[in-house]
Amino acid sequence: MVPVEAKGGALVTGANRGVGRRLALLLAELGYSVAVNYRTRSEEAEAVAEEARAFGVEAFALQADVTDAAEAARLVSEAERQTGGLQVLVNNVGNYHHGPLAELDDRTFRDMLDSNLLSAFHTCQATAPLMAERGSGRIINIGYAGAEQLRAKPGIIAYQIAKTGVILYSRSLAKVYARHGVTANV
Repeated sequence: MVPVEAKGGALVTGANRGVGRRLALLLAELGYSVAVNYRTRSEEAEAVAEEARAFGVEAFALQADVTDAAEAARLVSEAERQTGGLQVLVNNVGNYHHGPLAELDDRTFRDMLDSNLLSAFHTCQATAPLMAERGSGRIINIGYAGAEQLRAKPGIIAYQIAKTGVILYSRSLAKVYARHGVTANV
């Protein structure tokens, strides 16, 4: 394939499979250098990076557990360096839980908050100032369409709460960073 004109860098969390994989490949096809984040499946992430390179862009598999603030900051720093500057951040990572409310335990509830909300918070807090300094950037946080409806669904309540938090946090980011040329959407 003929190399495309570089548009800058993109970081996609949880990009080693599923929706994250497809988003990383789409960004590569659009001409972005892509940082493919993964937590434990390095072979899958390397395969996605290889697929992305077929579009004529740079692509890197970068390991980090983005539920940890220090790891998320390290990931953003490394993605920034390797891609030549992040223009796009896609927070895709996040676990899903469905089960009876009476059986929902503290560990599962915290996992929903950590993997869906805290992970987005950590990567955004590290990325938004860099984008603002450059005067442009796009933050996309993957949400749950039902979160804005505020209808209780007891079987997925922890997930709903986390994704509602993602919506509110994203709206706050948008208000703060719009004047710096940075958008934040869900």
